[in-house]
Amino acid sequence: MFSLCGKVALITGGANDIGSAIAKRLSEHGAIVAINYLKSEGQAKEILKKIINKGGEGMILKGDVIQRRDLLAMFDEILKRYGKIDILINNAHNLIRRRPIYDDSWSNYRGQIEVVIKGGLCASQIAAKDMTKRQWGRIINILSRMIDEPVSGYGSYISALSAMEGMTKVLAQEVGELGITANIILPGFTLGKVTPHAPRHVQEEIAGRTPLRRLALPSDIADAVLYLASPESSFITGAKIVVDGGLVMH
Repeated sequence: MFSLCGKVALITGGANDIGSAIAKRLSEHGAIVAINYLKSEGQAKEILKKIINKGGEGMILKGDVIQRRDLLAMFDEILKRYGKIDILINNAHNLIRRRPIYDDSWSNYRGQIEVVIKGGLCASQIAAKDMTKRQWGRIINILSRMIDEPVSGYGSYISALSAMEGMTKVLAQEVGELGITANIILPGFTLGKVTPHAPRHVQEEIAGRTPLRRLALPSDIADAVLYLASPESSFITGAKIVVDGGLVMH
């Protein structure tokens, strides 16, 4: 049983399907969770209510991850209340618009880059500065299986995620001696209540090509995060964990 008792975790994009599952799972194992949201205040409040009703502790924080002042304000609130930050989950993503590269716009690319790279970079910088004080920390970036198995029409999204992969690997090299690990999780096609679903026949086709014969659930991603956030993962850094049921895309 992984224990995160006394650890403080921030989940950006914490009100979406995967983010909420992560918040709940970390809380179940003793972590104090700070749930970041931008527009989904109602969902964030509902997630926190469920956590508190189960004996957990946490807070919700409104903020735009592309605005450094918002991130600084969020971290300041966490430090004022809990005195530290141990775990950072970069899970904020921009709206994904499927367009072929020849018909795409720089503004679409910039939107993805700002949320994934700028937001993830700034959050990691701020978090790492506090983590170094205790020589312990976990930075976990939620990306996508598509960076290894590209799908046409998602050029801007995959480009931003691929850049984040590179940044994570360099970060792992730089903060390792400070007791901080930096890792990546690559979810496959994941079902959820908030995320729009593909048509039923597409879901069935993907599940049929998956060795485990089902699609991923947000809880599957949360379980992988739990491991990487735990002390038991202390010798894993700069790594990618694929959570897709063994799916091989063609």
